[in-house]
Amino acid sequence: MIRWLMRWCFRGLVILLLLLLGLWLMMDQLSKEMTEKRLEEWTGLHASIGSMEVGWLRPTLRLEHVLLYNTASYGGSPCLSVPELWVEYDRGALLRRQLRFKVLRMNIAELHVVEGADGRLNLEAVREQLMKATTNRPAAGVEKRQGLEFAGIETLVLSLGRLRYSSLRQAGSQGYYQLQVEDWMQTGLNNGDEVLQSLHGLAKAKGLEWLWQRLRLPVKGAPLPPNNKR
Repeated sequence: MIRWLMRWCFRGLVILLLLLLGLWLMMDQLSKEMTEKRLEEWTGLHASIGSMEVGWLRPTLRLEHVLLYNTASYGGSPCLSVPELWVEYDRGALLRRQLRFKVLRMNIAELHVVEGADGRLNLEAVREQLMKATTNRPAAGVEKRQGLEFAGIETLVLSLGRLRYSSLRQAGSQGYYQLQVEDWMQTGLNNGDEVLQSLHGLAKAKGLEWLWQRLRLPVKGAPLPPNNKR
């Protein structure tokens, strides 16, 4: 009787472990699908994530092969291609309702800027959607839904491949900016303004001031980029 009971307890333990393992493996898939949905809500663009690993024992997150696609009105081509995004967040800050990254490392292979038939850039539409999602709809956006305050990035590491520009208004207008930025690092960014200031400096250094101005002050008729940058 005791041997029989022990045998069934062992079988039950094995089944329980298999169930827990299955749930563990499903968590990454569920997290990936939720992240894709959230990206689509924030940007208005279809999102695809190749793989996602959540550090359940460590405060880390890794995404691979992230793609955001332009809407049909901007050609439907990939807008942003990110081979890898890796973050380590501050767990203590999160408990205080603050979102602070200890490390944020992003590798952007290509950013495709498209001028639509109406003269607006695809990134202008994305910026407006981001503002709408995080300010006008209290139910959407992490900050409004969970009461999180962005508290900065301790170490930002950014790699950039190229920026592609094309126009649906002017047929054949296309150009490339070979950015060739590898492991560009900034430390001690304590708020959103400091992050923007650092990125602005990088944009100016790479000849992208026109894009920065266009996105910060989205006025139609702003100067468009030359089409011979390669």
